[in-house]
Order: sequence, then structure tokens, then C-alpha cells
Amino acid sequence: MQDKENKDFLTRTQEDQKILEVGLKMSRAHKKERLEDEVKRLRAEVDNLRIQNSEYSQILAELTEKLQRYEKKYGQVFTRGSD
Repeated sequence: MQDKENKDFLTRTQEDQKILEVGLKMSRAHKKERLEDEVKRLRAEVDNLRIQNSEYSQILAELTEKLQRYEKKYGQVFTRGSD
């Protein structure tokens, strides 16, 4: 009788262990998927920021050029104050 109980306990324990292993694998797979999604999102955000930076650099270059043309025509607009 004790042997049968031990075997039943062992069988149940092994089944529980298999279930836990499957759950752990699924949890790891889900975590990996979440991390991959986060990496994709961050890469997209970096790309957007690069584009935004490029656009601002272009705007700055255009405004600098306009200011230089204005100063050439009308004289210096901005002067340094005394420190």
C-alpha cells in the first residue's frame, strides 16, 4: 500500500513538474516577445527622432541663411551685450 502511494505521489509530482516546465517555457517565450516588441518600438522612436532632428537641422540652416542675407543687406541684427 505504501509503495502505491509513493508511486502515485511520484507520478503526480512528475506531472506537476511537467506542467510547471511548460508554464515556464511559455513565460519565457512571452517575455522574449515583449522584449522584441519593445525593441521594435524603441527603434521606431529612434528613427522618428532622427527624422525630426534632420528636419530641425534643415530649418536651422535655412533660418541661419536668411539671417545672414538680412545682416548683409541691413547690418548686424543681434549684438552681444556687455558681460
